[in-house]
Amino acid sequence: MSSFRLLAVLLTLVGLTTAIKCYLGIPDAQGKVQNTTECTGEYCVILHPKPGIPVPAMHRCDIYNECKKDGCIEEDKGDVTVCCCSYELCNSSSMLATLPVVATIVFSKLLF
Repeated sequence: MSSFRLLAVLLTLVGLTTAIKCYLGIPDAQGKVQNTTECTGEYCVILHPKPGIPVPAMHRCDIYNECKKDGCIEEDKGDVTVCCCSYELCNSSSMLATLPVVATIVFSKLLF
């Protein structure tokens, strides 16, 4: 029975480590998203509408498994940019705006 308990604990820990907390909703008048949620996937997302489209950015979990790595991709239809990130509460507007800068610094440090 001891092996069964150990296996149950390990499976529980694996399940806990795959959850990520993300912001959920649209920004308020101050540009901040107030709600957070626990997501079952590995990524948080911000959907940025293209300029000229009169809707706010949407912050959510990667519920459609569209993210494969951190960064931004243009949606096939071309009216939305999907930005993905993989750490706690990373999908605030200010955090994803700095993502390309941070990635550039990290890669340059690794190369030189």
